[in-house]
Amino acid sequence: ANLGHVALGFRPDKLLLFSIDPSRSGYEGQRLIDVYRRIHAGVAAIPGVRSATFSSIPPLAGWMSADNITVPGYTPKPGERIRNQYVVAGDQFLTIMGTPILLGRDLSAADGEGSAKVAVINQTLAQRYFTGNPVGREFVFGSKSSKPIHIVGVAADAKTFTIRSEIDPTVYLSYAQNPGRLGGVTFEVRAAGDAL
Repeated sequence: ANLGHVALGFRPDKLLLFSIDPSRSGYEGQRLIDVYRRIHAGVAAIPGVRSATFSSIPPLAGWMSADNITVPGYTPKPGERIRNQYVVAGDQFLTIMGTPILLGRDLSAADGEGSAKVAVINQTLAQRYFTGNPVGREFVFGSKSSKPIHIVGVAADAKTFTIRSEIDPTVYLSYAQNPGRLGGVTFEVRAAGDAL
């Protein structure tokens, strides 16, 4: 009963999820991205679908992908864990999930292969590693030799692991800019009426 009243940070109502993994059939890189774009376009066109997106990890999956973060000017405390959760997501993922954007913007179709690498971070990550407004600042995710990622938005905290767990610092990455981190995905479909 208590878990039913926990704030999730996203809206579960009228939300239908389904998962697919074309990488198991040999799709990778740009071919995988193109398949997801075609599926997304088809699903979004179904009558009764208000909006649709997809992500590398479904909400409350019970597991999470994580990697190291390096923030210029931030020195980790002794023994501090600097691995942070990440979600590779489709355009307008946070908006469609009902997670408020507190500063800046959501991921968009303009965040493509040829543009500067971007991310939206959650409020917990922003408070842990930055002072003031982090939008427009950079960090490195993964290997220290990776290209810097520009922060374009800060989202409200949302439960991504389990309802019981604390909210970890989380990075939301554009699927089109991160094909190497993309395999199977879960589509999140927001229905106008009854999702089923």
